[in-house]
Amino acid sequence: MLVALCCATGFAQEVNVSVSGFFNNTQSSIKAVDSQATIGYGIGLGYRYYLNESWSIGTEVGYQHKELYFINRNANGRWSSMDIEGDEYEFRYKTRNSKEYLTYNSVHIPLTIQYETKGTVKWYVQTGVGLSLKVGTSQTEVVMNDLHTSGYYPKWDAELTGPSFMGFGYQDHLSQKSNIKVENRYSWLFETGIKQELGNKQSLYIGAFIDLGLNNLIKEDNRVSNPISLSTNLDNPLVLHSVWKQERYKTQELKDYHIGIKLRYAFNL
Repeated sequence: MLVALCCATGFAQEVNVSVSGFFNNTQSSIKAVDSQATIGYGIGLGYRYYLNESWSIGTEVGYQHKELYFINRNANGRWSSMDIEGDEYEFRYKTRNSKEYLTYNSVHIPLTIQYETKGTVKWYVQTGVGLSLKVGTSQTEVVMNDLHTSGYYPKWDAELTGPSFMGFGYQDHLSQKSNIKVENRYSWLFETGIKQELGNKQSLYIGAFIDLGLNNLIKEDNRVSNPISLSTNLDNPLVLHSVWKQERYKTQELKDYHIGIKLRYAFNL
């Protein structure tokens, strides 16, 4: 529709290439789990159609790499389990900190309306909505430091810190990666900055933006009961699970936001 409109009228059209860097964080809050800002980046190719000298509408196709970081300090827990001989025991764990890194990539498609002032150096402001389509495999990495695990047998009033093939003992550093399903993302966008005319129908944008996620990114169906489970692999018996795969957090929504800077080189057609 934009192409047809442009062909039918004589108003200016603009093509631009952009790069952006931003801080990525989450709007969600989970008891005992903190989120910390990480750095993401993006590149894009955009098109803008001018309705008049000041107002324009535009869209873009861009690639974004993002990461979310969570930390649970002094995490610990216990739950009932059963060993291979059928004896019941209480699995116990404590760790100095449990960290999680959730990494995902997306194709970002915004639709915005922009206002800009007149002159060689212009002030501009734009707002709109965006759709981010997830691409590739989304992955989460769980890291536990100073991990102590044991099994308490009430039948004998004994707490075992070994053997290691049962998952009992001490590990200075344990890290595991797994895939996680991340949903497509909808967001509200706001950007403002300056537009410097360079001559020969070229210009340079320097702006700051906020990208606010509107929907839940995680809708995991196959959930687990505990942050740690035991596998049949006797060499690596412990399996670490993402916060977002645990049953007790199933009502929590994961919504993120980006705050960053965007540089855009543009030229008129």
